[in-house]
Amino acid sequence: MNRKGLSVPFSFVHTSDLHLETSFSGIHDLSTPFREIIQESTFLAYRNLIETCITQNVDFVLIAGDIYNSVSRSLSAQLRFIDGLEELSKAGIWTYIVFGNHDPFGEWAHMLSWPKKTIVFSEKEPEIRFFEKEGTPVATIIGRSHLKHFEKEDLASKFPEREDEWPFTIGLLHASALSSEQHETIAPCTIDTLRNKGYDYWALGHIHKTTFISTNNPLILYPGNIQGMQRGETGEKGCFVIKVSREGRSSYQFHPTESISWRKKEISIEPFLRIENLFSYIQNIKAKEKEGLDNPAIWSLILRGRGILSHELKKPGTVHEINKALNESEKHDKKFIWTDRIFDRTKVDLDLMALERKNNLSSEIIKVWRSLKENTSSFSEFSEDLKKLYTSSKASGYLTKPDKKESEQILDDALDFLLTRLIIEGQDED
Repeated sequence: MNRKGLSVPFSFVHTSDLHLETSFSGIHDLSTPFREIIQESTFLAYRNLIETCITQNVDFVLIAGDIYNSVSRSLSAQLRFIDGLEELSKAGIWTYIVFGNHDPFGEWAHMLSWPKKTIVFSEKEPEIRFFEKEGTPVATIIGRSHLKHFEKEDLASKFPEREDEWPFTIGLLHASALSSEQHETIAPCTIDTLRNKGYDYWALGHIHKTTFISTNNPLILYPGNIQGMQRGETGEKGCFVIKVSREGRSSYQFHPTESISWRKKEISIEPFLRIENLFSYIQNIKAKEKEGLDNPAIWSLILRGRGILSHELKKPGTVHEINKALNESEKHDKKFIWTDRIFDRTKVDLDLMALERKNNLSSEIIKVWRSLKENTSSFSEFSEDLKKLYTSSKASGYLTKPDKKESEQILDDALDFLLTRLIIEGQDED
């Protein structure tokens, strides 16, 4: 069937970045039951993925790379991945796979015995496969795997342009179509390159956050990873079910797969005068959040606000003890919320006028701060020096130069930090 005719409707799952057997980043002091649940999380998410494919009765699955986290994958991880593909094959579901920068195509891939309905794309050049349904070709799938870890070539540019007689056409690739601070740039390509191929859908992998580059003509999508693995990977994780009508129009629906969710929670200390009151409030917040949980969660707690309690929180060991107590209460709860880390972003109440009247280091710091704030020339010089830090060779790829408002905030934060440390450490005496 060509692109102008009618076809048989079909559906498929687009997934990527399974990272099977990957350890969570930054998690410490776990008791045995929690450790086992977390170690199994990527496989539980994979199990959820397989069940979604079967219950949604899709025709095929696209896996856009990074099945594993490195070439040193265990035999157990490989066998469990193959078991899932075998289950899909027995259900009549085909699987199309490309490998990415974390699991580049190598001898290990040739040594595996792939299930009957599994297609693995070559690392040498883009390959073209046609999927048939009810005896009719309904989809053209073009894919290419990575050969090495740090692929710098534009692999998308090597893909063929769509031919008129091809049915609904899909490009399957692990690549960087967008710049990202969280992900290394690999197989870089432009959005124009993808569009100019004339495909209907680009099934991409590499970015761990669900990202729509284009919602039509063509639909270009990163589904994100199936399981968050660090505190920065918040939000639901899962896969997309894509349905294509007889006329070739596509629709999409997200399906969660994660077995553990990562969350961030911000709490103001300003209503509280005692640590125990704050602790009780956090416990109540956790209890309410558990009521809506389908799976265990790991959260990062961010304490904000200015008040008397900030002085206590900044004493050595206080935040750690709160964190420890919060997790201690979770040890007998299967639907747990594990506190990964507490970030103290609170500020101590400061009477700048009173501090400035003292003849000590604090008063000198305030005078310098006030001079920078009130003297236009001094502030401009400070701003220029600050910008040099942001444009250094190491920082330029990650930071943008601060504007006037941001420079003022950095200056205020520096004052707050220095005065707080002096007060906490008892060095603010006349």
